Amino acid sequence: MLTCPYGNQGGSPGAAVREGDFKLIEFFEDNHIELYNLKDDIGERNNLANTNPKKVKEMLGKLHQWQKDVGAGMVTPNPDYEKI
Repeated sequence: MLTCPYGNQGGSPGAAVREGDFKLIEFFEDNHIELYNLKDDIGERNNLANTNPKKVKEMLGKLHQWQKDVGAGMVTPNPDYEKI
């Protein structure tokens, strides 16, 4: 399991968990979820989150429990940030 804030690679903050053939990614900026079956889709092109809500709920629950168990630091919006 992994929780990442902004990094120097240009990606957005999120967290991921892998279980068997499945990988779930939670994106913190817009709270969207992606779910992939890596056995069938190594390139992560077919997001299964909408068609497999049971798996999403299961894996997201495990991810959130792990974050709680390890005291993972979570990103929070900067109220003083202004987009230019």
